[in-house]
Amino acid sequence: MSFAIRVRVVNALTFRELRTRISHNYVGFMGLIAGPLLSILSFSVIFTFLHPLHDDSIDPIIFFTTGIVVFTVFSETSVRCVHAYQANEALFFYRQVRPIDTVVSRALVELGLLCLLTIIILGPYLIISPEPRIDDLPQLFAAVLLTSVFSFGCGVFFMIAGRLFPVVVVFIPMVMRPLWYISGAIFSLSHIPEPYRHWLAYNPIIQGVELSRNAFNSNYTLEGTGVSMFYLFNTALITVVLSLWVYTLVEKKLRKSQ
Repeated sequence: MSFAIRVRVVNALTFRELRTRISHNYVGFMGLIAGPLLSILSFSVIFTFLHPLHDDSIDPIIFFTTGIVVFTVFSETSVRCVHAYQANEALFFYRQVRPIDTVVSRALVELGLLCLLTIIILGPYLIISPEPRIDDLPQLFAAVLLTSVFSFGCGVFFMIAGRLFPVVVVFIPMVMRPLWYISGAIFSLSHIPEPYRHWLAYNPIIQGVELSRNAFNSNYTLEGTGVSMFYLFNTALITVVLSLWVYTLVEKKLRKSQ
């Protein structure tokens, strides 16, 4: 099947996914970003007036926006991909539509929505800020992109697991809340004492979060935290390669009932 057909299928599924997300929300598009937006504003206000757990070198708005947005990219992609097969099962009657296309479309929608949320929050803020700064824009793009690639790889695994083992559909959303507390959304890794810092640094999500914050402000502390773009790149690459390999092994089984 040609690449052009794959692109058209993914584009159609992406549009369908976005339209479904908006139509299922009572306040339309703004309802999709209201949750993350309220979380960012709430944490920013709380930690501005209370004892900060974040690094003083970075503004609270930027700190919590990067943390919550990067984690939400992963969590929303994971949760929605685990339901991807069941939600689009009727479409697999068409030979051109493959199960992995639904994961690609859902990952693209989540990345696009959360990037738009970041622009909506940080765009005006950086404009009115007396010292607007993004010290390393390529690093910011790389950190978000690699986290999204990692999320896509996990999404493929979750889609397969959700199809073959239905209990996973219930289990994955349950683990997102505990994962939230260890992924750096509301704390700096540099503030965590050893040996816990060392173990937390193995989490690719916290790598993406910390690299994004450092991209906004190069004074944000990464030294001694174990955070590196090399680690995030390798983790994302390995996850995607393994997930696609597993997918090729089970694709026929996934579509067996079609």
